[in-house]
Amino acid sequence: MQNQLMQKIAARYVKSNVPILKPGDTVRVHQRIKEGSKERIQVFEGVVIALHAGLGLDATFSVRKVSYGIGVERVFPLHSPRIVKVERTKTADVRRAKLYYLRDRTGRSARLDNERADVAVWEEPTAAPTSEIDSSDDQDAAEDAVLAEETEAAQLNADDSAASNPVDDARAEENPDEDPAPDEASPNQEAAEADADQTETVQAEDMPTIAEGDTPGDVAEATAAEDDGDEQSKDDGLPLEPPDSK
Repeated sequence: MQNQLMQKIAARYVKSNVPILKPGDTVRVHQRIKEGSKERIQVFEGVVIALHAGLGLDATFSVRKVSYGIGVERVFPLHSPRIVKVERTKTADVRRAKLYYLRDRTGRSARLDNERADVAVWEEPTAAPTSEIDSSDDQDAAEDAVLAEETEAAQLNADDSAASNPVDDARAEENPDEDPAPDEASPNQEAAEADADQTETVQAEDMPTIAEGDTPGDVAEATAAEDDGDEQSKDDGLPLEPPDSK
């Protein structure tokens, strides 16, 4: 009963497409690496030197490679969700289950006998390929660039509309309830208004003084009297003629 329960729980985490590997295979392991908020795919290529625990949930396989004269080994869980894809590129005939003797071999002596090409790929259906992961970053960058261009164009249009009449906009912001000021009058218009005011003043001075209750006859006599007064003032202002010497 307990074994059945353990198998039921383990079945949730077992991969449907399990890599079939053996010692001596040259493989490329695609592992998903998370760095902060970003993810990338790292490929590790080497020779399978050991398998552990068969094909169970806790199964692992060890891969060894030599980089710049230094041996590097990594142990990968067979059913890890971080393992996106496993590719086998070559295989070789070996007579041991554990190839630990390769740790002491360098150069030609570390080569395996009867090594030949044997390509196979194991990939989970739900795992995203490397090309799709790389292209998604490019697509996000393109969308960000388009959004930045649209925002910049909208900002330029707003600046152009605001710069069309900055004086009126500043006045409107200071006094929102005040009506816009009228346009300033031109010099010709001011001169015409001054002449009209002067003409009205002269006409007001020439008009006779009329009291309340005067009749038309009284108005006519007042006008004639004013005219006589103006002529007399003009005569008084003339110089006297010298007396005749004769």
